[in-house]
Amino acid sequence: MRYRLEFHCHTDESSPCGTVPAAEMVRLYKEAGFDGIVITDHFFDLVEGKPEDCTWKEAVDKLLVGYRAAKAAGDNIGLDVFLGAEIRFPGSENDYLVIGLTEEFLYANEWMYMLTQPEFYKLADQNGLLLIQAHPFRPPCTPVDPQYLHGAEGYNGHKGQPNNNPLAEAFVAQNHLIETVGSDCHYTHAVGTTAMVFPEPIRSTADIVRHLRNRNYDTEKN
Repeated sequence: MRYRLEFHCHTDESSPCGTVPAAEMVRLYKEAGFDGIVITDHFFDLVEGKPEDCTWKEAVDKLLVGYRAAKAAGDNIGLDVFLGAEIRFPGSENDYLVIGLTEEFLYANEWMYMLTQPEFYKLADQNGLLLIQAHPFRPPCTPVDPQYLHGAEGYNGHKGQPNNNPLAEAFVAQNHLIETVGSDCHYTHAVGTTAMVFPEPIRSTADIVRHLRNRNYDTEKN
């Protein structure tokens, strides 16, 4: 069996750059033949807020609006929806996908996006999460020290950005990182430009982490 999963998409509810409401995103991916999606809305101080602006609960609640709307819609039509985030740390414009998240972990680890990137890598590694650098060669992003990464996005399917995917693929291979691919979907026309493909159904974010760590997956790059 081939279980097709979108790994990088944004909702209108929680990402300022998103234009597709969560329920519509779910419907479009279902129609495109996907089995599931990971909602990776932006998660950093300029979106959710700084400590002087809000409480940590308010910041997490803001992130989860899009995911929760997508999850409810997915449950209604039979598309699996998983929680992720695209996190950014102070002093850098690099973005990272966080895989393996739960709502409980988010609420329990206050101001995680105010950490340094190596500090967050250590937190993720200790708690069974994966930190994946998104579009590492898309300006102004730059690839970071691979010892503080579990993986990188070898192919980003956003057609409107200079992703330099061949450089990203080489970075993954040279450093023996986990490779993910994602559509980076913000618009209806960008649905399903890539897919992560697994040999069996995914039932939890822990399943995703397990398959990635075991390199038990394939990719579709369109």
